[in-house]
Amino acid sequence: MNRKTVEAALRLLENAGLPPPDRGQLTPATCLADDPAFEWCRPQIAHIAWSLPPVIRRVLRWVENIRHGKPDLRQTLIAAHFVNGGTITAPIERRS
Repeated sequence: MNRKTVEAALRLLENAGLPPPDRGQLTPATCLADDPAFEWCRPQIAHIAWSLPPVIRRVLRWVENIRHGKPDLRQTLIAAHFVNGGTITAPIERRS
């Protein structure tokens, strides 16, 4: 999910009068990118965070190679970590 999708899901729950995800109503809601707006969200949005400079360096290297006609299909791994927010809850058990 991206930031706008997560925000839309939270607003939809709020408008429907449903409790926020930290009470077990949403499983799971995670954003795959960090966003400064998450600091303002309550509950905080769970997300994956990484350092942006290595990503920028790799993109610039790729652009430079393409500009010089060099194929560049190299994959680069970027260290990331999970930030556990209030939008991830344990699954609700279904009763048969």
